[in-house]
Amino acid sequence: MLIDWTVRIGDVLTVASILGGGFWLVASSRVELKDHGDRLKEIELELRKQTDTLVALARQDQRLDDHERRLDRLEKA
Repeated sequence: MLIDWTVRIGDVLTVASILGGGFWLVASSRVELKDHGDRLKEIELELRKQTDTLVALARQDQRLDDHERRLDRLEKA
């Protein structure tokens, strides 16, 4: 049983297209991952801003509660 070692142009083109497709897939995946990373950075920045706002609101709410307690004490006195 002998192995046929002849190479046809179709075989070469098939291998080249598979390799080219693999390289294209890796390159496009890298670009997409970079874009996702940039979007995540923007989202993290926005979340930090929202967290700071929520903390400020919580502090204001606590201050209002403290003022209410003080006014209640003054009214009772």
